[in-house]
Amino acid sequence: MNYKDLCSFIKNLVYNRLNPKDLILFRKQLKSLINRTALKLSSKLEKQLQTEVKNIMETLCGNEDRKECLEELVSEFTLHLLKRKEGFIHLLSEEKRCYAYIATSVRNFLIDKWRQKIHQLQPVEISTNQEEKEEFGEKIKEGEVLTESHWENYIKNTELLELKEVFEKEIPQKEIKYFCYLLVKEGKKLYPCLWREKSKDAIYKDVSRNRKKVIAFLEKLRDEYGVSLELMETFVKEVLSEKCEKLRSSICRKTED
Repeated sequence: MNYKDLCSFIKNLVYNRLNPKDLILFRKQLKSLINRTALKLSSKLEKQLQTEVKNIMETLCGNEDRKECLEELVSEFTLHLLKRKEGFIHLLSEEKRCYAYIATSVRNFLIDKWRQKIHQLQPVEISTNQEEKEEFGEKIKEGEVLTESHWENYIKNTELLELKEVFEKEIPQKEIKYFCYLLVKEGKKLYPCLWREKSKDAIYKDVSRNRKKVIAFLEKLRDEYGVSLELMETFVKEVLSEKCEKLRSSICRKTED
């Protein structure tokens, strides 16, 4: 995918400068991005549930013609994007950040659409009839039946995994201690030992100098990756806390020894 072209098209679209020929190319690229994102989501869902899962486009489109369905999704997402243009208009001149925002928006859009489909599913009663039981089991194996609780857990785990990957990619190992100290509950009491033998005053000064890095990263998660406050809080409780405890277990024990 050429993120430069896609964001250029979106910029012209926002400012009403997109000619008919480029509109066709824009929709073609957007279709490709939606299809690839749908396949990626399907693959992650398959790993999460440890069962075969069809392309989620089949769930979104149902019996509707796939091409027509995709055209409708492109149109719906485009309107969805334009309604929120004030939130990303400042990214249009920064190609990589712009594409990252659009790709994240497509993913969130598909997740929301699928969640709506899941909510529309009627409760399934499991029959005592052996033949119907086997049929129900086959449906589960083929990914045709997905309960709301499974889907909600999948959403949570997928988003946490992606946030973890972003954190590990962008935050150097030596800077994790600032996140532990500032974000984890009672971090100021638990993690001074990550500075080894430094005094409380030296630790305070070091944290003060690096506080902006933590804030800047959280703002980036919010503005570029669309991470909600709720997801950030869950990340701190379930992922960051574990990382911090592993650091404390290795670094602080060595210091104590």
